Amino acid sequence: MSIDFSILEGDVSATAHRLERVLTDLAKDRSVDSVVLSTVDGLVIQAAPAEAGRLAAVAGFVTAAARQAAVLLSFSQVEQITIEMERDNWMVCQLFPVSGTQLILTVIFTESVAYKRLLGQVIRELKAEIED
Repeated sequence: MSIDFSILEGDVSATAHRLERVLTDLAKDRSVDSVVLSTVDGLVIQAAPAEAGRLAAVAGFVTAAARQAAVLLSFSQVEQITIEMERDNWMVCQLFPVSGTQLILTVIFTESVAYKRLLGQVIRELKAEIED
């Protein structure tokens, strides 16, 4: 599978700065520990905090496993993966298409929250920044 980085063409530094702003704003939420935007292959596009490469790799691995499970169970596609961990920590991987490429927004939450609306808003903002 080839990675289509054309979604970031144009003024890459300006796009990167705008993506960083969106993710940093999300990371300021008291229930959020880490945030990473990555490709389905686990490559970091943008993160808050910046050292979230391991989280992107895990998101890519989990996404690949979930996609294989979907095929085995005859489901059409994977849209979201949620893993509940100890001490009320949650890892949510939300897959979404943008400019013909599938991306993953992965968030580690430190408490149980109504995250679907929050992630929906963030994904709309990310799409607007990338497609702008």
